[in-house]
Amino acid sequence: MDADAVPKSKIGRCLRKERKQLELLCRENGIVYFYTEGSGCLDVISKNGRWKIVDENPHNRIWLYHKNLRGQNPDDFVLGYHDQNVCRHSLMAYFQYIINHDKYREENPMSRPKKKRDRYYYRNKKMMYRRRMKKMMDHFDSMLIVAE
Repeated sequence: MDADAVPKSKIGRCLRKERKQLELLCRENGIVYFYTEGSGCLDVISKNGRWKIVDENPHNRIWLYHKNLRGQNPDDFVLGYHDQNVCRHSLMAYFQYIINHDKYREENPMSRPKKKRDRYYYRNKKMMYRRRMKKMMDHFDSMLIVAE
């Protein structure tokens, strides 16, 4: 990003102000994020999930969305993600929410399905998701090594 250019979105402006602190926080907690200027959307991959931080201009507010694991709702603003219904004043606060959410999920896993066939279905789905996330994290790690 050009040093003199003014980012168009609220996320871009926040990212520009908080970049160093975010990079440190992400490194400590195993989080990767991607931002494309003008998209108004910050993609975040954490240990236990995928997130989108979206700038919605009409409301001048930043929204946090979490990737759905149990199905999709066609009414969601970001398809495949659900709104977390949190409002923070900085990207650091959103990232801290993500970290806390991951810790909670590790300590309190979702309840198991009652039927045996459903347990197998969700177990296989969970294993496939973990493999996919591991491949993505390995790919991003290799990209970071090449970039350095």
